[in-house]
Amino acid sequence: MRLNQNNNPLISIVIATRITPERNRLNELERAIDSSIAQDYQPVEIIVLDDCSDINLNFLGEKSELIKIYRSKNNIGAAKIRNKGFFISKGKYVISLDDDAYFSDNNIVSSVVTQFEKLANVAIICMPIIKDKSHNLSLSENKTKRDGVYRGFFIIQGEEEDLSVRLMDKGWKIISANFPPIIHEESPKRNWNVQHIYGPRNAILFIILNVPFPYLIIRLLFNTLGLLWHGLARKRLRLKLKGIIKGYSDSPTFWQQRQPVAPRTWRQYRRLLKQPEDYVAEW
Repeated sequence: MRLNQNNNPLISIVIATRITPERNRLNELERAIDSSIAQDYQPVEIIVLDDCSDINLNFLGEKSELIKIYRSKNNIGAAKIRNKGFFISKGKYVISLDDDAYFSDNNIVSSVVTQFEKLANVAIICMPIIKDKSHNLSLSENKTKRDGVYRGFFIIQGEEEDLSVRLMDKGWKIISANFPPIIHEESPKRNWNVQHIYGPRNAILFIILNVPFPYLIIRLLFNTLGLLWHGLARKRLRLKLKGIIKGYSDSPTFWQQRQPVAPRTWRQYRRLLKQPEDYVAEW
């Protein structure tokens, strides 16, 4: 659905990246940018967040006047660099896009805005992704900036789930939508060993920081056993075990940031994970 451009709110598409010899996703990044430029929605700003790459990415700004390049002087990690983009963005709504993902259709941004404008109590819309069980998020800037952003200690994975359950606890709705998907091709330029360690680590921290009593202990037990079983089945037991240990050992460092959600929120969150609904359904 193409909206009346004269009355459209500004939308920010935020793409975080870090280009190194070991992780050279420049081609994938350019594809993500091109798919953003091709959107039929206006006005839009495309913010490329350079998390201290080994090369200068300013040349990407020549693709379009819509593109803004911001470079971090230090490598601060995906969650923190996305937060930076979130705060410097000027859009009413923000769409977070991975550098190895791209829009499959040119009307996805229009669809996101249409839903946000209809549903005043929605803070996040989760968009479907092909080749990945997670979701890309589009965020309502004025709601999420006020009530929470990503917590930077969730390295590589976990920050979106953590933000979502915290916003649910503040009364905002998190919905999923049946839009055309974002294609996430999972670039082969990934350090899978790091993924297998930080996935379990973040899962343990998510539980420790967010789950209320009396659910905390039983959820830690089930998730720990589940992670061990998954590692055994995937022949990654050593890495998974290392991640689990890191999650528990890191928890004292972040214990002061524990903000358990209400039991009602946690039950709702678990129910929606087990029984996802289609189109503008709570996630």
